[in-house]
Amino acid sequence: MARLHPWFPRRGDGLLRRGDAGGRQPVPRLHRGAGPAEDFFAKLTKKPPSQLRLLHYPPNDRPMDNDNLGIGAHSDFECFTILHQGGPGLQVMNAADEWVAAPPIPGTFIVNVGDLIEGWTNGRFKATQHRVVNTGKERFSMPLFFAVDYHTVIEPLPQFVSDEAPAKYNRIVAGDHLAGFSVNGAKHLRKKICLGELTIDFPIHKENPFKRKAVNEFPSAPKVEAAR
Repeated sequence: MARLHPWFPRRGDGLLRRGDAGGRQPVPRLHRGAGPAEDFFAKLTKKPPSQLRLLHYPPNDRPMDNDNLGIGAHSDFECFTILHQGGPGLQVMNAADEWVAAPPIPGTFIVNVGDLIEGWTNGRFKATQHRVVNTGKERFSMPLFFAVDYHTVIEPLPQFVSDEAPAKYNRIVAGDHLAGFSVNGAKHLRKKICLGELTIDFPIHKENPFKRKAVNEFPSAPKVEAAR
C-alpha cells in the first residue's frame, strides 16, 4: 500500500470512517446555500451505502481519444463524491457543457455533486458530469461516494419548485437508482440475472435522467470502409 500512497492507512475501515465523517461536512454548507433544514440530511444518513474505492489506471501507449477513455462520461449516482487523485486525467463538464481539465492540487480534494443533489434541488445544483481521459501514464484515485439511506425518496423539494421553475424530475428511490445503474454497468451481474442465477427486486436502468452531453468531444476517428 505504501507504493500507492504513503499516507494510506493499514486499516481501510479507519480511512472509510474518516471519509464518512468528512463527507458529512459539505452537507450543512449545501443546506445554507440550497434551503433544506439543518437536520435534513442527518435524518437520511443513518446507514447510507456509501462506498470508498481505490482505482488504478495502468500505463499504456494508446491514444487520447473517445475510444480509449480511462472511464467514460457519467455522473455519480449518490449525493456527492469526495475525490483524491494522484495524477492528471480527470475532466469535468462546466456550466457551458464543455469538458475542462480538473488537475490535482496538492493538499486538496475534489467534491463532485451527485445525481441525488440535482434531483432534490430541481437542477439548481447540477450533477457533475466527468470522465477520465487517457494520458498514457499510471494513475491512482480514491473516491468516496457519499450516499443516503437506501429507501430515501428523491424528488424536487418544494422550495425549488415554482410556476417559473416546475419540477423537472420524477420521484426516484435513492437505493434503486444506485443499484439499477450499478447492475447496468456490470456485465457479469446482468448475465447472472439472465441465467436466473441472481434475482433482484429493483429495475435495471439504462438512461440516466441527470445525464448531459458535452459540446466539445474528441473528434471522431474517420470510418474505414471494409474491403469488398
